[in-house]
Amino acid sequence: MTIIPNLLVTGILAIIVGVLLSVWSAKFVSRKHSGLVMILLSIVLLLVGGGLIPPLFGIAAGVLATVFNYKRAKNGGID
Repeated sequence: MTIIPNLLVTGILAIIVGVLLSVWSAKFVSRKHSGLVMILLSIVLLLVGGGLIPPLFGIAAGVLATVFNYKRAKNGGID
């Protein structure tokens, strides 16, 4: 699934967004709005031709990151 009609551009954008999603999930997962950014990057990955299953895993990971960050903030930052 993609919204871009050119296959070369679709492939390049899918790789770039996939790398951005991987870097974000590895380096910035403990930030305040990391789950929301992960969900948005996963939706962009879905729209630029990144497949169906990887964005679904990214959305699930973003929801979990949001829930865990909410619980951590609620406890005063104590894990």
